[in-house]
Amino acid sequence: MEREKQPYEETVKKLFGFLLDAGFVYEYTYDKGSDSSCVYILRFRKGRDFIDLRTVSGGAERNLVVFSGGQYLFPSLRLRHKKEFRAFRLRHLFSRPDETERLAFEAALLRSEISGGSLFGIPLG
Repeated sequence: MEREKQPYEETVKKLFGFLLDAGFVYEYTYDKGSDSSCVYILRFRKGRDFIDLRTVSGGAERNLVVFSGGQYLFPSLRLRHKKEFRAFRLRHLFSRPDETERLAFEAALLRSEISGGSLFGIPLG
């Protein structure tokens, strides 16, 4: 099992390296719901603040949850980057994107969200 996770961990650290360089710590965890569904969480934590990419087991969609400045934010990357999502969807019209392609796309969207040295209110410096 460790052998399978290692390349995934390396891929995440490579694609989201800009967050790790900014002082974030990467964690991979899951949360079991009361309806016996699992939510797999890619978490980038910096102090008390964090950015989560959450996927419900069996789900094809990943949601973004941010805890910044003592409050939860639920920014929709799909609404903020309609043009990029449409291009990604068209590029994968006949083939389903693999996990690495999805992670690379999400990393690029998060990188584009950096403004004024912060990401959703979390300072990067």
